[in-house]
Amino acid sequence: MAKIGYVRCSTDEQNPASQIEAMKNAGVELFEVEHMSGTKRERPALNLFLDSLQPGDVLVVYKLERLSRSLKDMLEISDKLQKLGIGLKSITQEIEPLPGSKRLP
Repeated sequence: MAKIGYVRCSTDEQNPASQIEAMKNAGVELFEVEHMSGTKRERPALNLFLDSLQPGDVLVVYKLERLSRSLKDMLEISDKLQKLGIGLKSITQEIEPLPGSKRLP
C-alpha cells in the first residue's frame, strides 16, 4: 500500500509549499502538483495521476476541495476510487467510511 498525494493550486501564483509540507508530515513520499482552477472539469494531471494508482494505494489530499470542484465531482471521483480498491484520505478532514465498507488507514 502506497500513500500517494495530489496537490492542487488554483492559480500559478499560489504556492503549494504548505500542502507539500503537510504531505511529507503525513508520510507521503510521492505526490503530483497541479496548477489548475477547481472550476475546470478537465484536470489533465489529476486524470493521469488517478489512472496510475493501484488497488490498495491511498490517495492523500490536503483538503477535499483540492481534489474536486463540486460535491458531484467528489462523489464521482470517490466512486471511481472505491471501484478500483483505492483509499482516499484528507489530511485536514476526517472521512468516515460508509456502513459496510472497509476503513482504510
